[in-house]
Amino acid sequence: MLYAHADLYGLGAGVFPKDQAPVNPAHPHCLCHYAPVYASELKGKKRSDNVEGHGNAWLKRQPLHIRQAILGVKGEQEWKAGRTGWMEKARNISPVFEKKESRLFELILQLHGNQQKTKANAAGHGIIKVKKATLIFKPNSITETVGKHGGINRNYYGETARQSKQISNHDHGNRKEHPFGEKGEHAHDYVYDENGKLIYRTKRPLTESERKENADIL
Repeated sequence: MLYAHADLYGLGAGVFPKDQAPVNPAHPHCLCHYAPVYASELKGKKRSDNVEGHGNAWLKRQPLHIRQAILGVKGEQEWKAGRTGWMEKARNISPVFEKKESRLFELILQLHGNQQKTKANAAGHGIIKVKKATLIFKPNSITETVGKHGGINRNYYGETARQSKQISNHDHGNRKEHPFGEKGEHAHDYVYDENGKLIYRTKRPLTESERKENADIL
């Protein structure tokens, strides 16, 4: 339903640029098919690659059961609360978005000179050691950087490739602003607007599960 009725690229409902067309089958029991759209039908329309924002606008107009069918029950709740993007929670999303994110990831590594060195955290999840943290990185990954004051920061990225969380084992040299734990260990949650722009970062103590997962640096 989302592919057929949402205007994700500003070209009209269900219209995709050639390089972004969903790969069929796009979802389970898929009976979707392609139909050509001619330039004359797009008169006055201009392509926009703000897929996250356009998708948000469409989802907000849908009844609850449609949003839950696309995002899942918990995913819909997190999306509605602004804690995650719809692309991170959407079920069976087309690989076309993943390919785009992969190319973006490679470009980011080049621009920031990030050299990958991998390790694992206490929970066995892969960690990519990089020189500099970025708001966009490889989808569903965790990076590790050394803070300016010598501590370690772990940066979590969701399916949209945006940073969703940071775990730090220190107080960034500012104990007053990070009065958590024995050493100032804490977490930041990243909150974005409907267009994917970072609004703010929360500050909070680590949960028990976060402590266990990152016990190797705490």
